[in-house]
Amino acid sequence: IILKQLLGYEVLGHGDVKLACMAAAWIGIKGSFISLLIAFLIAGSINFFQFCFNKKSLKEAVPFAPYLSVSTFLVWILGTDFIILLWNNL
Repeated sequence: IILKQLLGYEVLGHGDVKLACMAAAWIGIKGSFISLLIAFLIAGSINFFQFCFNKKSLKEAVPFAPYLSVSTFLVWILGTDFIILLWNNL
């Protein structure tokens, strides 16, 4: 909602929101926040390099569901406590 007000257009689609809600039901609230953080970091890193090498333009839509799916799977397999422990050891 905040990014929609700042940018003037939808940032996340309804499918992304539904997938995030499903992930929260599956891996819990703490896991869903970790999953969203990982998804944003992965998507941001990959798309940054794609923008730098002129593979994408800044106005082109970025599908977020694949990143969210992969990060939810990682949190489910590794567990939230293990990921928090890894983050604290960095």
